[in-house]
Amino acid sequence: MKKLCFALLLLFSLNAVKADDEITKAETRKLTVTAKSTIKASPDMAVLRFAINSTEKTAEKARAANEVAAANVLNSIRKLNVADNQIIMENLNIYENREWNESSKRSELKGYRAERRYKVNYYNLDKTAELVSAISVNGSNEFNGIEYKLKNPESLELKALEEAVFKAKNKADRMLKNLNESTGKVLEIEELSDTNIIYPRMEKMAMAASIPVADNNAYASGEIEVEASVRAVFSIGQ
Repeated sequence: MKKLCFALLLLFSLNAVKADDEITKAETRKLTVTAKSTIKASPDMAVLRFAINSTEKTAEKARAANEVAAANVLNSIRKLNVADNQIIMENLNIYENREWNESSKRSELKGYRAERRYKVNYYNLDKTAELVSAISVNGSNEFNGIEYKLKNPESLELKALEEAVFKAKNKADRMLKNLNESTGKVLEIEELSDTNIIYPRMEKMAMAASIPVADNNAYASGEIEVEASVRAVFSIGQ
């Protein structure tokens, strides 16, 4: 009886091993592909950054002069239909202005510099040149660039992912077709990295004391590129 039980157990084990081996072989019939999609779109907003610097003998005079200059700049911006919630003051600082005195071998206080840094979210891109001119003419003396963006990039990110998935499936179909095989079910799929958005940018520059209304063509926004990459694993012929 014990021998019979042992024989049955051995037979069952061999069949189980054989079945597991067949399943393993079936599972090895996979195809892994990667695909990338790039979608381009025109930006619908611009982020402008600028600063207002004022230098005086005392900290209070520097602060007061800076406050007046800032009010002039912000009022000129508002005249271009920029709402207050589109204007963000990022920093307000007062620094000592010091110079090295070679005779006394020490740093001497020469005055104070007040600095305010702003960011403006702007949606009327056809008027970008007017906005830059208004900022410069009315008191800003430092321009830190323009970054063109999308107000709602999520829909474009999803579209890029959808296209990447479609390309992955099409790639697998074409590869297997040449081998007289067919693409089966999706076993795995993943986004290889966060969707990448490449924004065009105009770099910083010093503001001239006075600039006429500029040609808007000088502030061409270009195109935004949204990139998505996926990895997909398909079964073969199942």
